[in-house]
Amino acid sequence: MTAAPDDSTRSASTRLTGWYSDPQHLGRLLWWNGSAFERCGRAAPLSFKEAVRKGLTDWSFRDRASRSAYWYFWLFMMLVAVAPVVLLRIVFWFIGNEGRAWLAGSDAVRMVLMVAGWAQSAVLVLCSVVLFKTWVKRMHDRGIGGPVRLGVRVLAVVVPYTVLYLSMLGSFVVPRQFETYLQILLLAVTLWTVVELSLPGQRLVNKYNVEVPTTLQ
Repeated sequence: MTAAPDDSTRSASTRLTGWYSDPQHLGRLLWWNGSAFERCGRAAPLSFKEAVRKGLTDWSFRDRASRSAYWYFWLFMMLVAVAPVVLLRIVFWFIGNEGRAWLAGSDAVRMVLMVAGWAQSAVLVLCSVVLFKTWVKRMHDRGIGGPVRLGVRVLAVVVPYTVLYLSMLGSFVVPRQFETYLQILLLAVTLWTVVELSLPGQRLVNKYNVEVPTTLQ
């Protein structure tokens, strides 16, 4: 999105609809709608570091989040989940069979691995909460909110996952045909969720912006 050259000398009647530089805030843009200026309300893109820091420090469900804020934190969560497993496999590969046998017989090592597993689980639970919070803000960026509209999206993912997971554990038996339908539904919902999270947010300020800037005449 490129700002048009500043034409502050041009009268409002001849100014063309589009983006213009904000003379009061360097780097910001204003949208001229034909009769008044409006600020861009879309959530700003974040770097990986900024997305992780903001996710772990801002616990509000208000405001909006950009696509980069969500997907970078999702990447961070995947690294937290996968990196320890990969590191452990590399260590086992280096120490060989004798080293693995020694580790298996060491109470201290088993205790360390157990505590590390608990710590990783706690961090993943924390990351899941942050990711859910960022998902809510991502929906706000697209103008979607409210318990009903967000709740339907959550249930569409949680219910099929829960049923299939309990079926795998043997908690109850799901008819084969019904299980196939659930898998198809889950795949469709997952694909739609990825698409929805990847769509751009609303361009201008909406009701989910925490700080709604004044309209410049």
